Amino acid sequence: MASFVQYNGDNGFGSPSWANLTSTCKFLVKQDATLKPIESYGRLNKALNKANGFDCTSYKFSELVDYVRNTTWPEDTAESSLRTWLWQTCYEFAYFQTSSGENHPFGSKFPISTYEDECYEIYDEV
Repeated sequence: MASFVQYNGDNGFGSPSWANLTSTCKFLVKQDATLKPIESYGRLNKALNKANGFDCTSYKFSELVDYVRNTTWPEDTAESSLRTWLWQTCYEFAYFQTSSGENHPFGSKFPISTYEDECYEIYDEV
């Protein structure tokens, strides 16, 4: 979700043209009122996966760590840039998209410690 805010309007990273902040908010709001916010977000994720040709989104921290620890150079250079960007995020910019509020769909499940742990696990250093 943070990428919709950061990259609003540039249609980057293979996102469909409708994947911008305004359309995303409209999508989330127009969902069935009986759904919990996380369920509406799940529908958004499913629509994005379909638009990008993915079957599912992994939620396992260990899979992210394994993926980024892979230092072989893939043919898809956009894929390989994630490791570099995360290193810069961890050790140069400290640019973390966190959430500690209670009155929005994202709750407080992404404190800065989440990203500190991610950096340590991927790069074996603090």
